[in-house]
Amino acid sequence: MTIRRRLFDLARRLSNRLFGRDLMHRSPWALGLWRGWRRIVAAVSPTYRRQARFERENPEAPWLVPASIPFIEDLLRRGMRGLEWGAGRSTVWLARQGVTLVSVEGRRPWRDTVQQQLDDEGLSDQVTVIVAEVHQDYAVDPATIEAYATAPTSFATEKFDFILVDGHFRSACIRQVPALLAPNGILVIDNAETADIQNLIEQLAPFKIGDFDNGICITQVYRASADGLPPLA
Repeated sequence: MTIRRRLFDLARRLSNRLFGRDLMHRSPWALGLWRGWRRIVAAVSPTYRRQARFERENPEAPWLVPASIPFIEDLLRRGMRGLEWGAGRSTVWLARQGVTLVSVEGRRPWRDTVQQQLDDEGLSDQVTVIVAEVHQDYAVDPATIEAYATAPTSFATEKFDFILVDGHFRSACIRQVPALLAPNGILVIDNAETADIQNLIEQLAPFKIGDFDNGICITQVYRASADGLPPLA
């Protein structure tokens, strides 16, 4: 573990002890401070500038750690059934790989933008984009979190071969994964450095097959066993 990640983990544990879990979902002040800090770092960090350049030069690439993209691409197979929380570049990218996808999106205008991209590329038959609306980033009603995290369950007549967690309420979504992911299925968690999911990351550690850190965020890749993933506490 790098020094940066050790310091981040220490700050997370201290925050959880002092203020309880999910502080940024409960407090606009905490969320504002975090976003302000990220903007300052982004303005002065060569790492952020490299990432921004990659995104400009690779407009069709998903918003994941760049080194993780070819690794994940090698795991994908045409005809896979996929699920993602958080529509965006990844939605179109996965559809191009031949994945039949259910995508859960919290913002209706962004859903419409993604749907238009799918329509323009003739990929809309492969993707069902569900809107589970999220109207704010803090003090969120528990019912909203539950509705977002459980939105794909009505589409899970079969388990999914591939799941990407990259939207709102990652903790609640990850807890749904064991019931939704097929045996030997692939799970990708973006922003795996997020404070409120670290206890779940620790439980998933035996299944990790890829860990990619670009100095800004972390994308982790897991493969379920032949028995699937165990329930997460």
